[in-house]
Amino acid sequence: MSSLSKKSAYNSPGERERHRRELSSLLDIAGVEYRFVLFRGVPVCPFPGVKRRLQTYWDSFRPRQSDVWVCAFVKSGTHWVNEIAHMLLRGSTEAPKAKEEFMLERVDCEVLQNLPSPRLMNTHLHFSQLPEQILSARKGKIIFVTRDVRDVAVSLFHHQRTRAADNLTRYDTTWQAHLDTFCKGLSQNGSWFDYIKGWHEGCLKQQPDNVLHLTYEGMLADHRGAIDSLASFLLTPEQRCRLDEAFMKRVQQLTEFEHMRQAHSGKTAIEIYRNGKTGSWRGQFSELDLFDLRARLFDPLSFEDQSLFLRYSSMTSWA
Repeated sequence: MSSLSKKSAYNSPGERERHRRELSSLLDIAGVEYRFVLFRGVPVCPFPGVKRRLQTYWDSFRPRQSDVWVCAFVKSGTHWVNEIAHMLLRGSTEAPKAKEEFMLERVDCEVLQNLPSPRLMNTHLHFSQLPEQILSARKGKIIFVTRDVRDVAVSLFHHQRTRAADNLTRYDTTWQAHLDTFCKGLSQNGSWFDYIKGWHEGCLKQQPDNVLHLTYEGMLADHRGAIDSLASFLLTPEQRCRLDEAFMKRVQQLTEFEHMRQAHSGKTAIEIYRNGKTGSWRGQFSELDLFDLRARLFDPLSFEDQSLFLRYSSMTSWA
């Protein structure tokens, strides 16, 4: 088990008690209690007040044509892409605010509603959980980020164990128990496979011109290429011309993984920027784990073909 953090996750005892009332729970195969929040039948990031907050978005959020969304399953590179997109849209290399300050699950509706355009927002919600007015309006642009599901599982395992000691959603269990919960689609953010399929069927196939698909592995392999792709997707030719080569190189430098880790020093950096590598699953998964993951998750997926699955997972094979 991991060491406990002494920092409190709550501003008051009352906030902790309110959080407790909105949580569901189960005992995993190791006998450890796992607490989670359901919204429209699917687990969501379990921030205090998230169910009330998301319902408010369903009731009153108004999308704009200039909106930009960064959408990804948890632990897939949302913070990284958000920092790059922020610098490009603002034309400034000033460090952006934390992405949680513009996150659907974390921030009250009126805060995002009153942001100046273009609004750069982010979410880990499944496509089916998005407010209907966002889906029907088809406004704005979507940056869709994916990562090898095996690395996602490992990163989430470590992430949930490093939460504050008094956080009701801290999940400090064994690797096998975490993988079992992950395979059942009960981990934070629900089923990775359902998430990917939902976004593919509901968004990427329906409005491909409004979506840029980036992979975590692709960004590691060609960081500058990913920045250029984002600039071309987000900016008009006139806006793009105003960003000279010195600016683009500075964006690249400031969004190198190690620089971001140092800039966000302390516990937050440990939770969010753990190692910035691909293939870390090799040190965690046994051959039996890999067989279990594939047997329990791939077959029910029913993608059009296996190559489509490999595209979204950045995998060439299961080996």
